[in-house]
Amino acid sequence: MVTTVTASDGKKHFIIIGAGASGLTLMRQLTSLGHSVSCFETLPVIGGVYAKSYENTILTTSSLLTAYSEFSDGKEDQPKFWTDQEYLDYLKGYADKFGLFEHINFRTSVLKVQKCPETGKWTAWIKRNRHVPPHRAYGEVPEENPEEPVEEIAGFDGLCICTGTNTWACRPKFDGEDSFKGRIIHSELYNRPMDYEGKKVLVVGAGESGSDICNEISRYADKCGICIRGKHGHIIPRIQKDGRVTDLNTNRCRYSNPYVFGNWIGWATPILKRMSV
Repeated sequence: MVTTVTASDGKKHFIIIGAGASGLTLMRQLTSLGHSVSCFETLPVIGGVYAKSYENTILTTSSLLTAYSEFSDGKEDQPKFWTDQEYLDYLKGYADKFGLFEHINFRTSVLKVQKCPETGKWTAWIKRNRHVPPHRAYGEVPEENPEEPVEEIAGFDGLCICTGTNTWACRPKFDGEDSFKGRIIHSELYNRPMDYEGKKVLVVGAGESGSDICNEISRYADKCGICIRGKHGHIIPRIQKDGRVTDLNTNRCRYSNPYVFGNWIGWATPILKRMSV
């Protein structure tokens, strides 16, 4: 059986895959223009990667630069680096304000999409009631029914893929790892630093996750090192000595302009955001 979606006159109906930060704001923008949307999210909650992150996750951009321009947390004069749970709470407030939950199909995976060359319309094949591993953001999830049918939904005018860049782990294969007697995991499987107490740990990569994980594991492990393939970057604290969030001085808006102008932006940004509320 095929279900066909339709849009109101002069408007379009879009399929959105993923209810993380990108999927939510895309839903908001499309519905504000009068279009209709159907969003499919495998997890039982919104938030994407932040709804399956490790215990002590802290965002790498401050609340001032992470928040949507049309939805304030009311604390522009006191920016901070949100924890993953604080960010999920913020996203929930955003979704509540703009009525986005009514468009989301949770625990639903999109298995296939196909565009009709004649009509230009998109068809999606979905499966509902999916099982995902438990997480502190949503708890236990019921097991799947192996007889759950695959549904076919046709008539979408546009396809929006909002699955993010960190949905699937990219784990390299190392020469000789088969004879390695220790454990090798990707940060996707990392949860808390206490699990590495008394161990010797090597962290490969100095991106956001690698830097944070190395920092917290080093407080528990017997020994901890970090390995970087290319030249080292600059690992700086999130908070400056004067208490200000560091990304007020490191964001692209500042350094794409003359320094004096960039310095003014760092000072004026929180004031302007308060005025726009």
